[in-house]
Amino acid sequence: MDWTQFAILFITFAGLFIWNRTESRADIRHMDSKLESNRNLSIQIHKENHDIIESIRKENQEIIASMRKENYEIITSIREDAREFQKAMAEESKDFHGRLCAIEERNRKNI
Repeated sequence: MDWTQFAILFITFAGLFIWNRTESRADIRHMDSKLESNRNLSIQIHKENHDIIESIRKENQEIIASMRKENYEIITSIREDAREFQKAMAEESKDFHGRLCAIEERNRKNI
């Protein structure tokens, strides 16, 4: 093998090595940019999902608050109705007692 052939072979291998390294770096940069875009997309999706979840939580809290208010109003009205019913029953029982007493007095007078 002659020196010129050796030099040509060496230059060829060196050129191929440098070209391969250059392509490799370009591929790495390309993959890095893809990974970065995927990461940014994942972060964006995560933020959107977080916003959706927070809006659902707020809506649920509003619904729960309105339901508690409605339940309180219903319970209050039921208690008021129960008080009125108890008063009416007390009045009716007083009247019933009075009628029983009157009936007993009439029966005593008739005897």
